[in-house]
Amino acid sequence: MCCCRGRIAIACSNHLRNLERFGLVERVEPDPGGAVDGRTRRWRSVATGFDFGEPARTGSPELVAATAAGWRGVAAFSTYALLVSADELGEVLDAIDAIVRPLRGVARTDASTDARPVRMALEAFPRTDLA
Repeated sequence: MCCCRGRIAIACSNHLRNLERFGLVERVEPDPGGAVDGRTRRWRSVATGFDFGEPARTGSPELVAATAAGWRGVAAFSTYALLVSADELGEVLDAIDAIVRPLRGVARTDASTDARPVRMALEAFPRTDLA
């Protein structure tokens, strides 16, 4: 048996308790009648996304500009962990594309005078590390 195994379990336990303290994970009660090791705890994610607060505090000129005036409440940096089938992901992507495609700067001729270029990125792929 590896001599550091206990230290790794303690470190993970400490990290999970901190994540619990900030509302990102919660303990899962074991199934009644299931085999339970008193040292083993099950956890699950409860976070549905992240909001890093006021972008202006970072000092980044881009983020400071994005939070000026009317942009303050709409500039965003979000991450979502979805649990979807391939068909459902296709539907989500089609819906997003239907909203975003008409707003692309290269094709838009009806933009208002206060419109500014905005960077929007989307990544959607299956996580092989969590399978």
